[in-house]
Amino acid sequence: MDTWPIGAIISGVASHLLLYRHGEWDVKSLGVAQTYGLLILILCVIERIPVLDRLEIVTPTNWAFKSLGYHILGIYLSILLYRGFWHRLSGFPGPYLANYSNFYVTSLSAKNFQLCDEVEKLHLNNTTAATLTNLFFHIASEPSWQVELQEELDALSNLSQDKLVGLNVLEALINETLRLHPPVPSGTQRMTPSEGITIGDQYIPGDVMVCIPSHTIFRDGRIFDRSKEFLPERWTTQPELVKEPSAFIPFNAGPYACVGKQLALMELRRVVAEIFTRYDVSFAPEQTKSAFLEGKRDTFTLVAGFAFYAIYWHQINGRPFGNTETDESGEVWKERLNPLNENQQGELERLFMMKLNDNEDGVFAWDPDEYTEVSRLGW
Repeated sequence: MDTWPIGAIISGVASHLLLYRHGEWDVKSLGVAQTYGLLILILCVIERIPVLDRLEIVTPTNWAFKSLGYHILGIYLSILLYRGFWHRLSGFPGPYLANYSNFYVTSLSAKNFQLCDEVEKLHLNNTTAATLTNLFFHIASEPSWQVELQEELDALSNLSQDKLVGLNVLEALINETLRLHPPVPSGTQRMTPSEGITIGDQYIPGDVMVCIPSHTIFRDGRIFDRSKEFLPERWTTQPELVKEPSAFIPFNAGPYACVGKQLALMELRRVVAEIFTRYDVSFAPEQTKSAFLEGKRDTFTLVAGFAFYAIYWHQINGRPFGNTETDESGEVWKERLNPLNENQQGELERLFMMKLNDNEDGVFAWDPDEYTEVSRLGW
């Protein structure tokens, strides 16, 4: 009786118990396949040289391939027995056959594979992901809104885009999140033409970068009543809380508005709907509302330019701004708006961010002492 098949099977069992059972060998599957391929090549060479004949060892035809086959059989027998009787999760609740293969788990997850793929793609968008994070934060802070949202979503027959558009609670939560946490807090920027431009009664010199800071405007008490509070009802049952609706432009306005606005809204509606029809959202045990807010960072580059800061300070303090009635020509303004040195730029940005973070009424309100400090920097 040939004993070599038994030896090949035992080698397979030993390989599993001593080697493959430890660590994550699935990530090295290519290397394992290459190793076995090299082993087959070596055995084929040995089979075709007269060494075995000289040693009077009788081998069957295709001995190399058959030996490898028995070896792999030993590996799989060891895996099945180990998973069925000795693995630490063998008694885990669920179908018994699930112990032997991942096909069962894979078949369950495959049902939602397309949905998971879509959600994963949605989260690749930075601005959408940031808005979702802030929206979940506010809903976790005020569970009553979570209940209202889930009741609204549960009433739908499906979560198609047609069904999601126009849902009062969902739209109100999205709008209020965009108001308090605009994805681009510094807003958009535009360069004035070289000859300058007059907007209303205000003349702005040429070649000046003008910016509309969304974060500041959306928290301005002159535009939104109780502007620092998260009040989705301002978009539904209490419209009087919005004093100037035209000022709410999280996607900008006009011919240069965000071209991806509708796509972003579709993403927001669908992801929120999918999550809140399945789960409740709450803070982790160690997470607090203050910790979340303090940990926020504006990672978008503030590219408004120093001319923007000068515009704000001059307008708010009522100083002449270089219109046709002043003696400051455009050339004088260009001279005053020359770039500052590195230290001055850093100090000026520090002052700007201090006012952006600490102002109470949502607008800049520089007092004379602060203006003096700005003037010291070269303005």
